[in-house]
Amino acid sequence: SRPKVVSVTPTNGVAAVGGITELRVRFDRPMDPLSLKLNWEAGGFLDCEFPKYDPEKYEFTIPIHLAPGALQQIVVNYPSWGETLSEARREFPHEGFQSVDHHLAGLFVWRFRTQGTPPLRHK
Repeated sequence: SRPKVVSVTPTNGVAAVGGITELRVRFDRPMDPLSLKLNWEAGGFLDCEFPKYDPEKYEFTIPIHLAPGALQQIVVNYPSWGETLSEARREFPHEGFQSVDHHLAGLFVWRFRTQGTPPLRHK
């Protein structure tokens, strides 16, 4: 069976997330700390640091600077090649988050909004 996402931070649907934050993705089993993949379908990020993995929680933490005032829509393990999902998985069967026993995690989508850019202060 495929690993499943059991929680994400920021939580799905939340509004007003700070631009400088951490993305957290927690799974239901031990994961390979060097195999991960996130795709942005909306929003985006300005920069990020190297992800960390907590083997006791099965959780990845990604320090990130997100684009302000945007709907962020992030997809876990979205295939990057092929006309269809099955073609992509045949070509790249282990691309993305996967368990320590090499089972690829399923797709997961989550959405939240980042805070807008604060107004400039006049002196």
